[in-house]
Amino acid sequence: MHVSGWGSIPQRSTNRISMDYVVTFVAMFFVDIIFAYYLKAVGNDKAVKAGLWASVIVLLNVVAVISYTENHYMIIPAVLGAFAGTFVGVRHNKLTRVD
Repeated sequence: MHVSGWGSIPQRSTNRISMDYVVTFVAMFFVDIIFAYYLKAVGNDKAVKAGLWASVIVLLNVVAVISYTENHYMIIPAVLGAFAGTFVGVRHNKLTRVD
């Protein structure tokens, strides 16, 4: 019995592994952008809108969690995607804000 962990990568084709990294990165990227919309909806007391955004966040998080549960190296694109999503979301908000 072998337990997959930091020391091994599940045996799959190279294309499949590369796509997993991309999907994990993109999922976390959009989680962080969408999280800003969720917080805005909560702050504006828009329950239905906040609930819908929360559902999307959970769905995208599930993709990332499944990825890095199977292969711990997937934490790297998850963290990078979270950073990039937050960075882009904050920059976009800063550029489009009307003071």
